[in-house]
Amino acid sequence: MPKTHTHIGKLNNYLAPVFWPLENSDIPLNRFISNNPLRYFDLTDPEIYIPVVPLYDLLYKMDRYVGKGKLTSLLYNNFKVEDLGKYGAQILTNPNMLHLWQEAIKYQHYQMTNLKMSIHIMGPISRLDTVFLDPPAEGRGILYAVSINSIIGVFKHFGGENWTPLEVHVPGDQISYFKHLLPKGDFPVYYCSEGHSIYFPTEMLGALNPSLTDKSVFLGLNSNHKNLSHRIENLMNSYRPGLKISLSDFREYFNLSERSIKRYLRAEGTSFIEIKKRVTLLKAIDLVSKTNWPINEIAVHLGYNETSNFVRFFRQCTGISPSLYRAAGDSPHF
Repeated sequence: MPKTHTHIGKLNNYLAPVFWPLENSDIPLNRFISNNPLRYFDLTDPEIYIPVVPLYDLLYKMDRYVGKGKLTSLLYNNFKVEDLGKYGAQILTNPNMLHLWQEAIKYQHYQMTNLKMSIHIMGPISRLDTVFLDPPAEGRGILYAVSINSIIGVFKHFGGENWTPLEVHVPGDQISYFKHLLPKGDFPVYYCSEGHSIYFPTEMLGALNPSLTDKSVFLGLNSNHKNLSHRIENLMNSYRPGLKISLSDFREYFNLSERSIKRYLRAEGTSFIEIKKRVTLLKAIDLVSKTNWPINEIAVHLGYNETSNFVRFFRQCTGISPSLYRAAGDSPHF
């Protein structure tokens, strides 16, 4: 027999976005749970882990109860990013979309072991992929839809309620679960992929989090070392053009040694180099796509002495040179 894996996930990722919106519905949640192995778990604690196989069965039976495909429609109409509990709260503290997706991908296996996320920057267009790692099962399509609903909610949080993707790819055998979730708008949808993919303009990765209106809270100047990476990123964004940024600069700002800064950043799952790379990339994308500055001037603006070094960095991050990126963005086919 082929080897199988028991996948698990945190309750706040799986059931919170399902149960919380349905609390005031006519669906008898307690009755469904009482006949499911999930009754052995403390479902009042969003931090616990639950097995996904009985969850598939629970969602499948709930969907049959309300009518196939209607469960996801009900979830879509009632979903908020805040429904994701601590996970949603963490989403609302990320300074920009690139930071958010990088963190989500890095810690995905801690949240849900059966789902893999990845992001691909392909010049002016980027793609966010989500793929299930376990075998198909009745009810899995609903859970997939729940995950995609959460992702679309995040895009709308950063891009506004009228946000629409450039195109969407979804598994062909799960159309009934997805058709209620897609944003309204004129964009192609392909029902032929193995997983779910959302295509969007790369420049959207630099979109600022609208929740962070109080910059003093965002900087966290009065909060020990929590979210030190966010504060460093925000300060980097505030540097005057053309300056080189080094770790030693931040010793004075935070009254910490370089060793301590590295340790705190490591505890947050990042590093000074990663933060600097992200800040530089987002600034570069913005300047290349929204200005007519020569590439060598952009390089100087970002602190590069040699234009070739900037071009190499940009190509490594986006797959193409700054000039080609600009040309592709100006193309009527884009």
